Amino acid sequence: MAHPRDVESIKLVSQRDLRGLLQQCESYQKKVDNASGHLSELIADYVTKKNLHRGAFRIARRWARMEPSELWLELAHLDDYRQKLGIDKLAKQQGQLLGPGMDEDEEQPENVARLPRRVAESAGEAAE
Repeated sequence: MAHPRDVESIKLVSQRDLRGLLQQCESYQKKVDNASGHLSELIADYVTKKNLHRGAFRIARRWARMEPSELWLELAHLDDYRQKLGIDKLAKQQGQLLGPGMDEDEEQPENVARLPRRVAESAGEAAE
């Protein structure tokens, strides 16, 4: 048990300051939650209307915030892992080799048609 003399020497935050801090934190958290909701809606809109890939965009956002040296190191490791684990080969096994793609505002040439993905078919082939 603490000695009474030790308890007297402990400094504690005042009730007024503690409640004030709590109120400020709650206010900021509401703003964060509101902004997060708007951000989610914005990204969802781009996913449905602008062909954005949510997972790839999440990675790109994280990379855009990184320091160049950290980004370089992560990409070097990622390239190494892709090669050592056969990730690109695995991705190509899905049976549909995709070109570089087109921006949404580009016109699609007449001799190009979008093909349905044949994932189930290729998944069976990959298992054999």
